[in-house]
Amino acid sequence: MQSRFSDIKTWVNAEAQFLRDVIETEITFMEKTSYSDIVTKYDKAVENSLKSRILCKYPRDCVVGEESETMVETDDYEYVWYIDPIDGTTNFVYQKNNFAISVACFHRGQCVLGVVLDVPHNMMYHACHSQGAYKNQNRIYVNAGPSTLHEVVLCTPIIQDVFIHDHSYREFFVLMANEVCAVRSIGCVSLELCLLAEGKASMFIAMGSRPWDHNAAALIVREAGGFINSINKDALHENYSGSIVAFSNSVIRNLFYKGIDL
Repeated sequence: MQSRFSDIKTWVNAEAQFLRDVIETEITFMEKTSYSDIVTKYDKAVENSLKSRILCKYPRDCVVGEESETMVETDDYEYVWYIDPIDGTTNFVYQKNNFAISVACFHRGQCVLGVVLDVPHNMMYHACHSQGAYKNQNRIYVNAGPSTLHEVVLCTPIIQDVFIHDHSYREFFVLMANEVCAVRSIGCVSLELCLLAEGKASMFIAMGSRPWDHNAAALIVREAGGFINSINKDALHENYSGSIVAFSNSVIRNLFYKGIDL
């Protein structure tokens, strides 16, 4: 596993440099499912490059990427990688900021390594199972202090999904937003989860996350001492898609679930 961990950090750094080299060029994009779900040629280029690098050295592994057009049976493989080549493509296109490369590796269903690289700022969040979470070379921890909602900074990548679009929890979320210290959104699942992991937020909510969005950062959150699961308290298996919530400590987690009566 240490070989895979060392390799993926090197490869992700190389792809990040490629993205920094093109960031000031004219970036065109295409719609995938809607005007708010877009893709660029760089998403596909980074995914293909990382997939090629992984399979060249580890040909028995499986790679699942956001831009892949085919589904695979991951149960057939000992090691499975999940790649989001540009988490926050809208930010990449319009803001040139707040986007990341996110890569997780699972061994027989357990996440054993996660890497999230904040590309514009060249900051790498990373973790291996049972070895702690790090930002570059520095160990990071969640903020275990908050004990009331008034002390909570809440992050959510898509405000419309949580507070505007109709769903079972919307009314509670709106009420909660008026109780917390602040609500912040940068539009990047992996980076917002990493903010929680390093103590800069205490709660995270996303109503529609995919495994390549959250798998790497979920490990980083857990290794930093936080909690992460589906909104229904289910554990996040490797192919999980749906709502996710994360908390910096069990007190805030319990307050949240007391509020929605789960």
